[in-house]
Amino acid sequence: MGKVRNNALMRGFSGAIGDDLVLRQLDKQTIFSRRGVVKKKPSEQQTANRMRFAEAALFAASKLKQPKASLEYKIMAALQGHRTAQLAAISDFLNDPKIAGVDLKEYNGRVGDVIGIIPELPYKIIAIDVQIFAADGTLLEEGKAVEHELNWKYIATVVNPMTKGTTIAFVSHDRLGKTTAFSSFLKGKNG
Repeated sequence: MGKVRNNALMRGFSGAIGDDLVLRQLDKQTIFSRRGVVKKKPSEQQTANRMRFAEAALFAASKLKQPKASLEYKIMAALQGHRTAQLAAISDFLNDPKIAGVDLKEYNGRVGDVIGIIPELPYKIIAIDVQIFAADGTLLEEGKAVEHELNWKYIATVVNPMTKGTTIAFVSHDRLGKTTAFSSFLKGKNG
């Protein structure tokens, strides 16, 4: 792979030259490389992955034509480390709204205790439903988490006299309507 420098003829050009040279654009630079040789037919999984990526690219192109969505994807790109809003939109399409972890240090079963929620990707999740179950499976409380900087938090509204064995369930939602479930089990605390 090489870079084309100070060549007005090649600047901005993408595509094949002959049977073995390919030019493409990357970060406003023209890159050239040998054309890859495909020796066998793609597997069903490879074909499915290519179709999914093509759908993601079409999704991104349509969303970036909408001013509000375009702004959201520019913000998402900055927060998630993508080079462009298009890459952020493709990532948004391909990824589920997963929770990376929870912080239960401040939850001791009292009203006002805070449960911290850490998303896997910043700005991906738009809502989180929370349910707290007692050790016997009884639903103690449920509600919505609120955004807190780039993370989320849930503030307890019901007393939980015995936190040991408590299960806290989370359902996260993204702007595309996808949901992901996550749960955490308290095994070491007593109320």
